[in-house]
Amino acid sequence: MHMHKTILLQLALAVILALNSSPLMAQNDDAATPQPRHRQYTKDHPLVYEDVWDLWPYSFLNDNGEPEGYNIDLIRLMMDRLNIPYVIKLKSAEETFNDLKSGKSDLTLGLAVGYHDEYGLYGKNAVTLFTQSVVTPKSKPVQIKTFRDLGKPGMQVIVNSNSMCYHLMLDYGWGDNAIPRKDIREVIQQLSAREEGQIVWNTLTLKWLMHRYLIDNLQLTPVNMPHGEYKFISNDQHLLGGAEAVAGQVVLP
Repeated sequence: MHMHKTILLQLALAVILALNSSPLMAQNDDAATPQPRHRQYTKDHPLVYEDVWDLWPYSFLNDNGEPEGYNIDLIRLMMDRLNIPYVIKLKSAEETFNDLKSGKSDLTLGLAVGYHDEYGLYGKNAVTLFTQSVVTPKSKPVQIKTFRDLGKPGMQVIVNSNSMCYHLMLDYGWGDNAIPRKDIREVIQQLSAREEGQIVWNTLTLKWLMHRYLIDNLQLTPVNMPHGEYKFISNDQHLLGGAEAVAGQVVLP
């Protein structure tokens, strides 16, 4: 927890240094010559940050239905320190990216991958890297250790339907091996109860879910495959320029 707060504080300070003169700043009515900007963020028209509700521990809805996670803490620190009016909304991945594309939202964090290209521009620097792991029953041998193992005949594996892993499997023609699911939170509990099946997804998310639901009969094994670069995404060039200045400063867990 202490490391978490330290990282977020460093990020917030980096934002302040990078954006103090940035067009991202809310308009100052007293300023004689306000900085040019792509869009003004005011109380009446705040910055809208959207993220997904099911990427634990980065962004998720807590037991009270409120936004929580590393991403949410980061955005709150950034905007509060800079006095930028903002709102945070968590939705499905499809809604999040469609809202960004249509202009209903201004900023999100996501994987810099081809299937996200149509929704917005990426920051130059990765905020963090997503590694992949496989969750299997401890009573079963681990069959997936490298990316190519996902393509073995009959290698059935559960994947998040919006994940990089699923898209890569489709790209490589291994779609028949993939079992796409939307709610991995429910799936991992079912896998634990039945001790049958395997899930490949983001390492930290799977680890968090196992801890959250006190699952001790499953094991987590790293899969040697491409990492995902997690970056700011926006269609506001000025906003993105400020946000990406943060991304290169500190790597989140």
